[in-house]
Amino acid sequence: MDSEQKGCLLKTLGFLSLIFVLTVLGRSLSVNKPSVELAGQKKQSSAETPAVSTLKTGISTYVPTSGTTDLKDVIRLENKAYKKHTKEIVVFEHRKHSKEYVEKYPKLHASACGECHHDDKAIKQANLKENDRVQNCIECHKKLGEIPQAEKKALKQQKLSKNEYEKKILEYQGEALHMNCIDCHKIYKRQTKKKNAPATCVTCHAQPKKK
Repeated sequence: MDSEQKGCLLKTLGFLSLIFVLTVLGRSLSVNKPSVELAGQKKQSSAETPAVSTLKTGISTYVPTSGTTDLKDVIRLENKAYKKHTKEIVVFEHRKHSKEYVEKYPKLHASACGECHHDDKAIKQANLKENDRVQNCIECHKKLGEIPQAEKKALKQQKLSKNEYEKKILEYQGEALHMNCIDCHKIYKRQTKKKNAPATCVTCHAQPKKK
């Protein structure tokens, strides 16, 4: 084999080697590409999804300000917006209300979750499902606690309509919570003739039992 033939052979081998390397590299890229895309999709999905902590239904630690899908069986209705709670923290049994009571008293829970959860126009959210995103009461009822008695008295003197008066009262988160819970409990007691639904300060803000 002369030098010219050797040169041609080396060029051919070099070309074949290059094709082999490119083929292997191409296969490697095609296999890894979906994983890269999936990882990117997961990252984007995570970024688009608001951080979920606990919901604050009224004075509870049960919703973040952006809403939440976090569902708890029992909720301590305490809110960090309050520097100090002047009464015992209400312990709300969410699972009992959303499941057990709905099944046991269907006429009293015609709107299911909507009996408690409503939109900014006070329309009941009857189509809510477990783990749907809900908003924090304090996002609309922005004033903390209950309306001061002096302000309440002044409102009564203004001869407002029932709706106008109620709208002013419900600017306060505590008033919204009390209306939501106590009014429902009163209806329950009136229709069932039972007295086991709390509707007073001491029965809702009960002192913890001593062990």
